[in-house]
Amino acid sequence: MAASSLRRRSYQYLPLSSATCTRLIDIAHQPGLKQRMTLVEADLGDPNRPAYHCLSYTWGSGIPQQETAAVESDEEKQTCWFVNYSPQDDKRHGARIPITPNLQEFLDEFRRRGLEDVHYLWIDALCINQDNLTERRDQVALMGRIYSSCERTIAWLGAEDVDSLACTKMFAKLGSIPEDQLECLTGKQISNKLGLTDADWFSLARFMNRDWWHRKWTLQETVLPKDIVFWCGRDEFCRSNLLHAIRNADIQLWKGVKVPDDPIRCRTAVPQRVLDSWFVWPYVLWYLTRKPEVRARIDSVAPNYARLRSSSDARDSVYSIISFLGDNIKENISVDYEKAPADVFTEYVRAANLDLFLYEIGGRACRHIPDLPSWVPDYSVPQKPVDWIHIGGNVLYHAGGEDLEATTKRIVVLPSGNPRILAVPGIFVDTIMQVGGRSGDTGTGRCFADALAVLDLLPWAEQDEDIIEAFWRTLLSDMQRGRHPDSETFGPSFSAFLAFYLAKWIFISKIDSDASKNLNKLIVSLSEKSRLGLLPSWKQLLDLAARFAARSDAEKPVLTEDEMEKLSPYLEFIREKFDERCFFITEHGRMGIGPDGLKAGTLICVIKGCKYPFLLDEGSAGRYKLLGPSYVRGIMFGESLQRQDFARVEIE
Repeated sequence: MAASSLRRRSYQYLPLSSATCTRLIDIAHQPGLKQRMTLVEADLGDPNRPAYHCLSYTWGSGIPQQETAAVESDEEKQTCWFVNYSPQDDKRHGARIPITPNLQEFLDEFRRRGLEDVHYLWIDALCINQDNLTERRDQVALMGRIYSSCERTIAWLGAEDVDSLACTKMFAKLGSIPEDQLECLTGKQISNKLGLTDADWFSLARFMNRDWWHRKWTLQETVLPKDIVFWCGRDEFCRSNLLHAIRNADIQLWKGVKVPDDPIRCRTAVPQRVLDSWFVWPYVLWYLTRKPEVRARIDSVAPNYARLRSSSDARDSVYSIISFLGDNIKENISVDYEKAPADVFTEYVRAANLDLFLYEIGGRACRHIPDLPSWVPDYSVPQKPVDWIHIGGNVLYHAGGEDLEATTKRIVVLPSGNPRILAVPGIFVDTIMQVGGRSGDTGTGRCFADALAVLDLLPWAEQDEDIIEAFWRTLLSDMQRGRHPDSETFGPSFSAFLAFYLAKWIFISKIDSDASKNLNKLIVSLSEKSRLGLLPSWKQLLDLAARFAARSDAEKPVLTEDEMEKLSPYLEFIREKFDERCFFITEHGRMGIGPDGLKAGTLICVIKGCKYPFLLDEGSAGRYKLLGPSYVRGIMFGESLQRQDFARVEIE
């Protein structure tokens, strides 16, 4: 057939026969890069279906929607040619499906390798009729089965470069160490043993910054197959060596340019999105899917992992993890790309365990999807602040009691007649009186000066607990890896930590400023209320502020190594507990922390069965808007349940 006539034909998909059917690319092994392929139907329920390989890759900008330019070389480069049967004239024609350059690069490499044992491929952009929303819906629902049934998945990371070449050598070296020995070595020991340099680890970091590692769909495409091999241009490596590198690279990757003035926040030479998703990489999911005793945890793990990854369609934040979910959840979620993202997220939360998902609301700044109910997380963006429940809070606290439904372990949800309204049994126990000390101001130290100013407003006469000890415990949500921190270690560490940041604030605001004078008054006032001596003296703060001023080099550390070691225990845990949160006191004399965006008048509500109290603002028609969970000292162990009965609370 003449090339001119070929250009006029686009591929015409035939409907699939059943819900368990998909298409496979029948590779015709013939010389040359312009070979034509054939799409054939395969029933995944048929034990005699052909063996096939899957491709995992990134689409880039997506399938081109317009005709390719008239230059033949460009057209050929962005077009995949297929044999197409035409029922109208009962003939076979050459037909094309437009593809992205990244997919074309993979096909070129696939043909160059000439793999004689691979006869069928599954590639989503080619095997699914992307213009048919019904078919897309059905095939997305089938995706988990497609990947788990394949012989192997080929993960195409793109063309090779100097970093991928360095990583290939690194993975080969890691593969030379027996796994049982590798488990016992630290990242530094591995570097010494194998002769790896910082440059090698930073090559790995840049390699991990490729788009493939940050796409939502690659989670299931990596975890579900029986086997996976990674291609980067002509380089190839296996999953086990890659996972070893990821697990042992974290210490090395945190080496970088530190900011001596602010130990809480450190710059590194590693791209932030690599650090954000480093431990999110599917090693954990891979482990969970293969360990039956912990399989149930994957329902709560997968959504958090997907939030750190990207996709061109917000709805894929849910659809990309359906394969990981239990059957009781999947049967209540329908894949439908005509639904609004807000409706998809709402359906998912109702189908899943609300006791888990209520903690993942995130602050107002990280909610981008319009028309989203306040009690539904925005799964299209990373969660901020990080929820407490997955770092030990679900073990320690039970503010809403421990009487979850015995059979389902779900919180009690009352009928509302409106899927966008969440009705639950709740008790309003307190109201926020004053907010101060927002984590966004930690870099200057102002955060802690403001928090102390709010703390000083709190009546604290003859209480059993010291006010400063209650304060430092509140900033940590009184939690250290699933247990309460001990006073002997964390009390002095907090004192050193507070001295550093208050001194920094004095240096920045100037010693003779009103801010410094007010801080002096606060130190005196709070010292009179505290009997433990945990507050630094004004003289200590002035001496430390003078050290800030005396530095000739802004990069020179202010603290000695011994001083840094003293504040390190508190520093380690306040990073995750207080980030994106703020301090507050209540009308009933309590103190707590909650997500940024709080204001005086925000209500504190205990929901039956929930581990943490929730913060609510008044909404419309007697309903409320959910801001997120909080730590409120004095009601974390069900104390409020002894004085009040639950009543219906509607959240919109």
